[in-house]
Amino acid sequence: LFSPDAKEYLDEYSRAGVPADLTLTNAITGRQQLVAAGETSFLQTYGFVKPEFMTLRAADGSLLHAEVIKPRDYLPGRRYPAVVEVYGGPDFQIVQDRFEPRWAAIDQLFAQDGFVYFMLDNRGSSRRGTAFEGVLLDRMGKTELGDQLTGLAALKRLPYVDPQRIGIWGWSYGGFMTLYSLTHSDAFRCGVSVAPVTNWLNYDTCYTERYLKLPKDDEAGYTKSSPVHDAADLHVPLLIAQGLVDDNVHFGNSAQMVSALYAAAKPFDMAYYPGMDHGIKGPAERSDLFKRILAFFERHLAENEKGH
Repeated sequence: LFSPDAKEYLDEYSRAGVPADLTLTNAITGRQQLVAAGETSFLQTYGFVKPEFMTLRAADGSLLHAEVIKPRDYLPGRRYPAVVEVYGGPDFQIVQDRFEPRWAAIDQLFAQDGFVYFMLDNRGSSRRGTAFEGVLLDRMGKTELGDQLTGLAALKRLPYVDPQRIGIWGWSYGGFMTLYSLTHSDAFRCGVSVAPVTNWLNYDTCYTERYLKLPKDDEAGYTKSSPVHDAADLHVPLLIAQGLVDDNVHFGNSAQMVSALYAAAKPFDMAYYPGMDHGIKGPAERSDLFKRILAFFERHLAENEKGH
């Protein structure tokens, strides 16, 4: 935010686990004045666990950024279940060295419940250049999953992670990636898909056609990229959740996936929220959603739960 004469500006700077400081900077001299220091006392009050960052290499040599959060009550020598959060699509990054209270609250929720929490930005995600994002062309899901499996292998090598108890979840494109991962690999023990695209014919044309072109020109790409066609390949527990008035990813996506799962005789759980849009922002509904998600992972990643 610049002053009217553009000689000064307010700068907000944060790091993972460190709330933002607000400084007033002179654009000519560079002199800085602290206006407000980030409040940190609440971090200890709520047992905030600071993320740790790592870098990995994709199959083509691309650098991939990942982060991991240990359980709040972490004890050396123990192995913990892990949950992978995936987004994976364009226009977004989930691995960022900054303090983002809205999403950090979700990360910390899992950490406080005893899970290792892992995130990786695969090829196809944004802010890394056209070549990095452009791997989605003609096939959405395939390259993203390959990179997520690279991250999964690194996660399994961590001495405090139980490699047999790892689940995956995501929202929106991440919901799509959860379904794609569960139907195109046997890498995860269970998964939660929130507001997923299940058939790319259903989604916004100006978004989808950037990568899959026109349906008449890339029918195979649409089919191979749409999990609704792969319901028979689901072999692990699944929870699908969505708001019924989602105006971004229309509810028909979940409805079609549910119909395909019924046709394939596949068991699954579902939670739908009347009056809720893509973000499921109602306090009661949001609370219910994450209670269900945590209970789902607690149940299916328990030590005595039979693996797949």
